Amino acid sequence: MRTKDQILKYVPKSKLEAIEDAWEDSDGMWIILKAGWNADRMDFNCHTIHEETVSELRYQIAGIKKKTQMPVWEYDEMMEDQGAKKVWIVYHGSSAFNGQIYSKVFLDEDAAAAKQYYEECDPTAYRELCHTWDIWNYTERMKKSVS
Repeated sequence: MRTKDQILKYVPKSKLEAIEDAWEDSDGMWIILKAGWNADRMDFNCHTIHEETVSELRYQIAGIKKKTQMPVWEYDEMMEDQGAKKVWIVYHGSSAFNGQIYSKVFLDEDAAAAKQYYEECDPTAYRELCHTWDIWNYTERMKKSVS
């Protein structure tokens, strides 16, 4: 397992000020960014980088940028202008104590299936149903797998 100092050797000097913490565990390498920084190649407004290989980690490090605040309504308008699709996501934990969060994605038109899956999740554990932008291109991947 790599230490924080060993992982930071992969971070350019220009981005070191953004790093809050770094470590490696059995799931891979992790970098947590300080407030005011984003890992733009991971997800919109993301401050955590998690990768299994050094090459993937370096790719994500290149996406570290100072956070730019964009009001939600401007982001929604931008996504609509780009013709982005929406999806339903159910986040859930298998128990209240294990700390693992799982997610399942549903196409926008599968709202009933997403709600049913949500209802089937353990109500005593964490669960959340979200209608959000398809930043993962799930809609396109599902279209390709059907054709």
